[in-house]
Amino acid sequence: MNVPVLNQNAPTKYFDFDVSEDYGAPDCVEKVIRLINNEWPPKPMHVNTGDNVVITVRNKLFTESLTVHIHGLLFKGAPWADGAPHITQEPLPPGKEQVLSFNVGDQVGTYFAHAHNNLQELSVYTPFIVHDDNMEMQALGYHDERIITLSDNYHRDTDALMAGLRGPQYRWTGDAQSLLTNGIGSFQGPCSIRPDGQPYPSSWSITEVQPGRTYRLRIINAAALGYFQFQISGHRMVVVEADGMLIEPFEIEALTINSGQRYSVLLTTDQPPQDYWVNHQIIWRRTGPQNGWSLLRYTSANIPFGAIPVVPSVLPPRLPEVPDYMERFLLPRLNDPRGVVPPATRQLMFRFRSQASPATESRVRWTFNERDWRDPVNTIMLMQKLGQLRTPQDAAHGQVVHLRRGEVIDVIMQGQTNQMGVCEDHPIHLHGHGFWDLGSGPGTFINEQAPPVPSVAVFRDTTTVYAYSNLNAAAAAPPGTDCGWRRFRFVADNPGAWLLHCHIPAHLVNGMAAAFLEIPEDIPAPPSDINNWRPISF
Repeated sequence: MNVPVLNQNAPTKYFDFDVSEDYGAPDCVEKVIRLINNEWPPKPMHVNTGDNVVITVRNKLFTESLTVHIHGLLFKGAPWADGAPHITQEPLPPGKEQVLSFNVGDQVGTYFAHAHNNLQELSVYTPFIVHDDNMEMQALGYHDERIITLSDNYHRDTDALMAGLRGPQYRWTGDAQSLLTNGIGSFQGPCSIRPDGQPYPSSWSITEVQPGRTYRLRIINAAALGYFQFQISGHRMVVVEADGMLIEPFEIEALTINSGQRYSVLLTTDQPPQDYWVNHQIIWRRTGPQNGWSLLRYTSANIPFGAIPVVPSVLPPRLPEVPDYMERFLLPRLNDPRGVVPPATRQLMFRFRSQASPATESRVRWTFNERDWRDPVNTIMLMQKLGQLRTPQDAAHGQVVHLRRGEVIDVIMQGQTNQMGVCEDHPIHLHGHGFWDLGSGPGTFINEQAPPVPSVAVFRDTTTVYAYSNLNAAAAAPPGTDCGWRRFRFVADNPGAWLLHCHIPAHLVNGMAAAFLEIPEDIPAPPSDINNWRPISF
């Protein structure tokens, strides 16, 4: 098989990523769930900066095709490993396997792997951590680390949710029924169901710590819809990483984190040894589940095994919903050259909103510049390599933008009211790149009136277009009214085809995406078996 050239002088880490399904109850309500390597919650994946990585993905689902994407990795020299369906590969059919091979390069930080076809991201995800322990532990001064993955959980199967989004009568997924921490939670009370039949010692995730130490908490938002406020009772946190980039530290009582984003915080365990409630709650929406509880446990507290704690009767105070609440504090570390913002050479505007499809479809579509993403008949990168992609209109309903090497692209994401006249916030993720996050504003973006571009900015891969005016309000504005905008910038230096999309899966499957076909003449040859995935044994 033709695989990307790996660094022959670097260690190689091998992983299996078998996706199957069985009955389980992540929040005490039993349903069919997806498992990774026959486990839920799955084990995190750990590598070191500079490592080669070889992941064997096996689709053991009964009826669904699958792709796997590692959110935030750049895949330089290995764009075929990105896992974007119909962009870098066709989804892997049931009973087949594929090998993803790439080098991590100089990336360091907190990422996560997740399925990327249809709504599979709702239930197939696991942390992917890139370590540089000597550098990071010395620079940040911590003793140990813990991972906290936040997510939401629907009781209906993803097939039923997809039927509502893509069926003849449109039905929105609605709010999730509960919130999970590290894959487990409690919908209405303690439970004892697990896929392996063994009882849970608790219905809440427990993060164990020792007193008198400093921990790095890697916080990942893997939710399908939830923008979360996260906090730990009795403790303050120091934020030190955003989406893989170390930043100037700042102290905070509560963190806000949108879908697809990751932060690292330093937590000092200087409180009396006992259990402390950890909470993540929905913000920027009027409704949603309120059971996002887990526990921080001091190991010296001698809590009896199996003890059922009393859940607080009220949520922690909710922060004011201020656009850029977190972003205003984010600055690159001094002397980090990645923080220097270059001048732009090209500007692209994407206006996005939802609107009703023609009456013959009876659906709601999310559009970029009045066009919704529709899966092309073949993989975009493969069509390019075969000479079949003649114009942008040949793929994805015209939503493919060609980029030349060295262009510095200024992207303006202009949010607009939906078909009901309401503004919403949207997490926006770009594959294959980090970008300089250059700020946001209300209403309409106008170049001459926009704030000056800073000389340095945080370099990340997932940002938020805030609603600003008319946020989820009862009073509606006319559909298509400008709500607010976000500006970010990146350099076209990574040959491949890279997806730009809303990280709310239900918005993505209804068209809220575009793609960049970047330096196509330098895209490496595809794996020789790209259209002939090998069969596997169940």
